[in-house]
Amino acid sequence: MPNLTNITPPRVALVDPDSGIISREWYRFFVNMFTITGGGSQAPLLSFTTTAPLQTTGGSTPNLSINASALSRANDTNVTLTLSGDPAKALLDSVTMTLGWQGVLATSRGGTGPWAPAGGVLVSNSPPAWSNTPVAFGYLTGAGGAVTQLTSRTTGVTCNTPTGQITLFSAAGSATPASFTVTNSAVSATDVVILSIQSGATNNYSFNVSAVTNGSFNVTFWAQTGTATDTPVLNYAIIKGASA
Repeated sequence: MPNLTNITPPRVALVDPDSGIISREWYRFFVNMFTITGGGSQAPLLSFTTTAPLQTTGGSTPNLSINASALSRANDTNVTLTLSGDPAKALLDSVTMTLGWQGVLATSRGGTGPWAPAGGVLVSNSPPAWSNTPVAFGYLTGAGGAVTQLTSRTTGVTCNTPTGQITLFSAAGSATPASFTVTNSAVSATDVVILSIQSGATNNYSFNVSAVTNGSFNVTFWAQTGTATDTPVLNYAIIKGASA
């Protein structure tokens, strides 16, 4: 170990009063300190203690850096999130985002809007509006058609609309059941066909839908009372159905 000059201030002045320059004792002290520290060629030794996400590298000349963490997502069944930029190293600590929703999604965002209140009827879609006042339900003008039966009351008719009118052949009422087929491309075997008498029935009739197949349905009828000649007009409407 170098010979350090033992100096006890202020016994030795830093500057020699006779020469006006640094004293010998202090000169030897500074020279020995310079030699101990490497003569100007040794880098200082630094020590850092860091915690994540900070980290150090480089030994005696350390570099301080940040260990980046990812922003990840867990998409909901109905809602997805797109991460842009560089989400793999966007954060100081890992974060996962799980998305979902509560309630009913608004129609402006592709949802169905609010559920109807008890007894309510949807009267507007944009924006959704509900009313407790009864409103008409069914087909609008333009959805219907009309056909007249020719030759006899068992002659088939064709009307390819989901709703319409059938005018029966003019004949006397009979208590014997008779049937005719309505060919209709709008009807399927799982549908329900509703019939009602609109006008023209002098006798008291029963009208029933006796069969429904893909593309047609059968109407069976008889006069419960009366044998007068009349021309009943039937209204029909098809309600779409399903077997599963």
